[in-house]
Amino acid sequence: MDSRREHARRLLTVPSTVISLDGNPPTNARLIDLSRNGVGFLSSGQLQPSAIYELQFRFPGQSVVDSVRIEIVYSTLHEATGLFRCGARIHAMEPDSLARLVDYVTMPIPE
Repeated sequence: MDSRREHARRLLTVPSTVISLDGNPPTNARLIDLSRNGVGFLSSGQLQPSAIYELQFRFPGQSVVDSVRIEIVYSTLHEATGLFRCGARIHAMEPDSLARLVDYVTMPIPE
């Protein structure tokens, strides 16, 4: 965990989908880090800073699709992969999704 962060963060790599709320087609993404207040992911398309999206994903080992409402903070090209590295604040999520997020972020990391 980075000591500069207010909330615990957990690295992961899971497929996800970013859904525009204005009717544009969904964007494929790969969720790469997660905390109680934010997410980091790689996106196949550039996303608009300050725009609100829905991010759908599954926690590792879970069959339930979780969905969170996010606001994009930054979206910059990661030249090595050709994907966009995005950071976003979490604005809203269902209580069950929040419980799974807290469990995932706070569970011990296997050695």
